Amino acid sequence: MNWEYHALESYRLAGARVAEAQTITVGDTTVLVLQRFDRGQHGQRISFISAMTATGKRDGEAADYLDIVDAIRHISGDIEGDLEELFRRATLNVVLGNTDDHLRNHAFLSRKEHWFLSPAFDVNPNPQLHARRATSIVGAAQFPEEVHALHPLAEECGLTTLRAKQIVEEIIAAAEHWELESVEQ
Repeated sequence: MNWEYHALESYRLAGARVAEAQTITVGDTTVLVLQRFDRGQHGQRISFISAMTATGKRDGEAADYLDIVDAIRHISGDIEGDLEELFRRATLNVVLGNTDDHLRNHAFLSRKEHWFLSPAFDVNPNPQLHARRATSIVGAAQFPEEVHALHPLAEECGLTTLRAKQIVEEIIAAAEHWELESVEQ
């Protein structure tokens, strides 16, 4: 649980929207507790769809971040902001080794008749460097190809080279925090 907590904290430090999280100890076990983001202040439901629903994909069907890009272009109330957020998360997933990035681990929330990317959740770093990711990045599903695929993904997300580089630098700084905090645990 500490790994996931520190990964979420690194996402937050890198500027990504994440579910509020904390760890608590129950007996001899550390438990990760996430604040629900599909409920309003007074407990009312906020409409939620997974990226699987938004893309029209089915279980077991190949998926790519470009599918999520297309979904954002079709349903988002903040296309530019959500595309930048998606690039930030894809880059974080590569840097932190989160290969469990299937379409049910990306979602959209409804606000005022529009959809927006939900906060990031279910982030699980995988220590195996060459593990296949669930959702490919412009066709790349493993290291090191996925690193090279981030540049065309940035272009598809409408980011300038300078902006993409700034995001990567923010992520590298946050990843250093993740490594230090995780080692101390």
